Amino acid sequence: MKITYYFLAVLLCTTLGLNAQQQDGKVGPTYVGTATTHTYVPSLASRINELTPSTTKEAEMEDGRVHHNKAEIVPGKGMQADILSQNRHKLEGKVPGRTPDLVWDAAFSNSMPTDPALAVGPDHVFVVFNTGYAIYDKDGTQLLGQTNPNPSIFPSAGCCDLTVSYDPVATSAANPTPGRWVLSFLGGGAQVAVSDGPNPLTAGWNVYTIGSINDYNKLSVWSDGYYVSDQAAGDRIYAMERQAMLDGEPAANVSIQGFTPPNFSNSGFASLQILNIADDQYPAAG
Repeated sequence: MKITYYFLAVLLCTTLGLNAQQQDGKVGPTYVGTATTHTYVPSLASRINELTPSTTKEAEMEDGRVHHNKAEIVPGKGMQADILSQNRHKLEGKVPGRTPDLVWDAAFSNSMPTDPALAVGPDHVFVVFNTGYAIYDKDGTQLLGQTNPNPSIFPSAGCCDLTVSYDPVATSAANPTPGRWVLSFLGGGAQVAVSDGPNPLTAGWNVYTIGSINDYNKLSVWSDGYYVSDQAAGDRIYAMERQAMLDGEPAANVSIQGFTPPNFSNSGFASLQILNIADDQYPAAG
């Protein structure tokens, strides 16, 4: 009996030690590779007559949300009244705010879901939705109407899940002027486009593909990489080598590492959003 207790005690200590190492130690990548393809796309301004309008017809997008947990809507069933509008929160209207200086309609789309987002640079507002984008100056003047991502920025096709970020301190070997636009688009994996200048109309685009991403990509800007998440089992977060993409390096020179988030259980449809830098206060790399 003493021997049994001894072995149980050793097993318990070993298990606790392993758990402590997993909690305190760094978890390495579960995938290491490079970008699948690299394409350089000339500026939008130089190809203005080649651009096509974005999709605005009412339709479901071809990403995983079309088929996942699709609810059946039965007319006449359920609560017909708007419960939230009839039961206002007691703190509604109590938090002081500022009246906006400028409001304008930035985009229109019947695609489902619409997934609107925007990024703001020093002189431009880049508005995206699931299947298109538009560019404005900061006074709300439209500089480029609603445009199809394919082929304007992403010539290798694609369907949806368009995102945009602005990297304010980014520079490249060929252009020391800071500021770059970073877009992602679902198609043949996730395509990531990085502008080679701060003006989204006159800059060219270096477009890279992560072929291993399946669905619902979400991109974030960080000091040491561009991070793209995935709606899939296994590897769900990918870190792309930021400076190599900014410099327009070949695909084989753009390293990619994939990570599986610990203790993440997904029984539905989900894609993680990594922290995103929105100003020029970048943390140290690592």
